[in-house]
Amino acid sequence: MNKVKSIWLYATFIFIMSMLVVLSWDDFFWGGTQGMEQLANNFDGYNGRYLGNLIIMGITRSTLLRIILYTSVNVSLVLVISKLLSDRVKMRYIVLILMTIPMDIFRQTYGWFSGFANYNVSSLLVLIVFYLVLKKENKWWLNLVVLLVAFLSQFLAENVSMANVILSFLAIIFMIFTDRKRISLAVFWFLGSISGMWLMFQNSAYHSDSSRGLSNVYFSELFKHLLQDWSELVVKNNIFLIALFSIVVYLALKKPKLIGSYLLFFNIYFIGRSYLNISFYQAPLYMLLGELILIFIFFAILIYAGTKVLKESDLKLYFIFLFTAIVMVGPFLIVTPFGPRNILLTYLFLALALGILWVNTEVNVELTKLDTYVKSGTICLMMFCLFLYGVNSFENQRRVSMIKKAAERGDKVVTVRRLPFSFLGQAIDGIDQGSRADDFKQHYDIKSKIKIEMKGRDMPLPWLQTND
Repeated sequence: MNKVKSIWLYATFIFIMSMLVVLSWDDFFWGGTQGMEQLANNFDGYNGRYLGNLIIMGITRSTLLRIILYTSVNVSLVLVISKLLSDRVKMRYIVLILMTIPMDIFRQTYGWFSGFANYNVSSLLVLIVFYLVLKKENKWWLNLVVLLVAFLSQFLAENVSMANVILSFLAIIFMIFTDRKRISLAVFWFLGSISGMWLMFQNSAYHSDSSRGLSNVYFSELFKHLLQDWSELVVKNNIFLIALFSIVVYLALKKPKLIGSYLLFFNIYFIGRSYLNISFYQAPLYMLLGELILIFIFFAILIYAGTKVLKESDLKLYFIFLFTAIVMVGPFLIVTPFGPRNILLTYLFLALALGILWVNTEVNVELTKLDTYVKSGTICLMMFCLFLYGVNSFENQRRVSMIKKAAERGDKVVTVRRLPFSFLGQAIDGIDQGSRADDFKQHYDIKSKIKIEMKGRDMPLPWLQTND
C-alpha cells in the first residue's frame, strides 16, 4: 500500500464518516433560526469565531457541502502533515496516528460537526501556515497567501488566535538569527494574526462577564490547571502517542538502560491509570504532584533525545513542533472552559515532533513486516470505527422516524432510547433538553409541540430473572 493508496483509503474512510456522523447539540442551534438570528446580529455577544460559525451554518443546512468540507479538510490534514515532514514518513504511519487520536478528542472534532468547523479547520489552516513559512521558497505572492491564511485562521478558536500571535512574533525573532530570507513570511504571518485577533476580540462577548469574557482570565489558577485538567488532557489521556514517543526515543538513543527503565515505568503507570479510569477528580494532591514530576522528567527526556539524535534543520523543526504543541494549549492554564477538542492541534504537533525523531532513528526490525502490521491495524481500526458510527446513524434514523410518527398521530409525549454509543459524539442524546429539543424538531421539520423524553438502553433480549 503505497502513498497514493494510503491517501485514497483514508479519503474513503473520511468520506463515509461524513455521512455517518450524527448531527448533535450545537449543530441544531446553528442549523436553525437561532443561527440565523446570530448571523443577523453579526454574532455580536456570542463569539468572534466568525469563520467557524459560517462554516457550521453551511454544513448543517447542506448535506453535499458537509460531505465536501468534512472530507477535503480532514484529508488535507494528512497531506499537509506529510509535507511538513518532507514526505519522509510513510503515509500509512501518519494515517495510523490520526486513527488513534484519543476518543475524547475524536468525538468532539471528527465526531461532531460544530467541533469540526472550529478545530479541524483551524488545525488545517495553522499547519498550512507552518508549511508555507518553514518549507516553501519565499516569493512575493507567498507572503500574501500567508497573510490571508493567517488572518482566516484567527476566526475559529480563541486559543489558536492567541497562540498564532505569540508564535508569529517569535518566528520573526527566530528568522532574524537563522534565516533572514524567510523573515518577510514571518512578518506577514504576524500581521495576519494580530489583525485577525484584534478583530475577533472586538466582539462584545469577550468584554462581558460570560465564560468567554476576559474577566474569566485568572493567572492565580495556573498551577491548579497545570496540576489537574491541563496535564490530564494534554499528556495523561494521550497514552498511545506517549507510548510511541517512548519507543522511538528508546530506539533513537540506542536502548539506554536507565532511560528505558524509566520510560517503561512511565507508560505502565499511565496506561494502568487510564485502564482503571482514574482522573484528577478522585486522586489525592500528593498523587497529582508525583504525576506532574513524572511528566516533567518525560519531557526532559524528549528534549535530551532531540539534542542527542537530531542535527541542523531537523533539530530546529523538532523543537519548533514541541514548543508549538505546548503554546497551543498554553492559554488554558489561565482560562476555562477547557475541553478535549482544544487538544487536537497539540496532538498533531506532538505527532509531527515524533515524525522528525522517527526518520532519524535506526530501526533494527524488518520494516516490511512493520508496514504490513500498520496497514492491517489501520484498516481494522477504520472498519471498527465505521461500524460503530454506522450503528449510531441507523439508530438515530429510527429514533427520528419514531418521533415523526408520534407527532403525526398527535401524541403529546414520545419516549425514545439513547443511541447505543453516545461516547462517539458531543451530547448526541441531548435532543430532549430545553431549546435544543426545539432546534432538533425544527431541523427535522417536526411542527408538533410533542415532548421528547429520553430513556436508557436495556439489553436487547432480557432474560427471566427469578431471584436476586
